[in-house]
Amino acid sequence: IEKDPEQASVIQKRKNELELTNIEIVEGNVLYELSKVDDGTVDGIMDTGMSHCLTEESQRKQFANLVYSKLKPGGLYSITHFSDKEILSKEHYKTSLEGLKELFPMSNWESIMPWQEASWKRADGQEHHAYKAVLRKKG
Repeated sequence: IEKDPEQASVIQKRKNELELTNIEIVEGNVLYELSKVDDGTVDGIMDTGMSHCLTEESQRKQFANLVYSKLKPGGLYSITHFSDKEILSKEHYKTSLEGLKELFPMSNWESIMPWQEASWKRADGQEHHAYKAVLRKKG
């Protein structure tokens, strides 16, 4: 699910180039679009920016609950979420690692790739900071 039409187009083009047939790219609001998916039907969710765009705590909790409910037992959730060290615009939600662990408690998840901090530089030299993990839904 991608809210930016230009970015959705880029993702769709890359999907087509790789001839991926089992991935659906949806343009829209992540909470609305994810709520339309049947519970327990999704093999995996790759979050490379969905969660940090949600700025209200109630939205973040709703998103975390939707991710969990939509995944099949054993389904994978891969997250890259801007950390509290990130210096991007104020509209992006930044959180601590502890905050993310509260949203995605390990009582519900098995860690495939443990939470870790990642940093990288863009072409313009600006450094980004994020937390990353790959979690498997228990059950």
